[in-house]
Amino acid sequence: MNQTLEQKSLNIHIVEQLFTTVALLKKSGDDRVFKKFGLTTSLFATLTKIAAGNNSSTKLQKYIDGTPASITQKLKQLEKKGIITRRLNKDDKRRWIFEITEKGYQTLEEIQPIYEAQVAALFEGYEDTTKNNFLAVLKGLEERLRFEP
Repeated sequence: MNQTLEQKSLNIHIVEQLFTTVALLKKSGDDRVFKKFGLTTSLFATLTKIAAGNNSSTKLQKYIDGTPASITQKLKQLEKKGIITRRLNKDDKRRWIFEITEKGYQTLEEIQPIYEAQVAALFEGYEDTTKNNFLAVLKGLEERLRFEP
């Protein structure tokens, strides 16, 4: 597929804008929401994925950006804070299973309303159609990135 110079330039501009926006989202979340709880955006993302049932390093790597080493570091930090625990997988003694502790569930309950209010404020003024279109584009980009050869 041949693209014109204008199309290529627009595509590059979109990707650069995504990089900037993601960085600002991360910083904003860290500063306004997660810091109060001794967490970062990355640690919160890890915790929510564990809460959703992605409780092994392999599953977490699928959803969270990072190397196996960085995932391990995030898990160690959450464990040190008493927010998660680890146990050996009974079917495969080489693998760990991660579970949220009572403290972890309490932390999620405290963070959730603050997080939801920040997200609501971020999207205030946008119509649902616009938000749905944006979500569809992001999901399409994710799919292309996950299945690139």
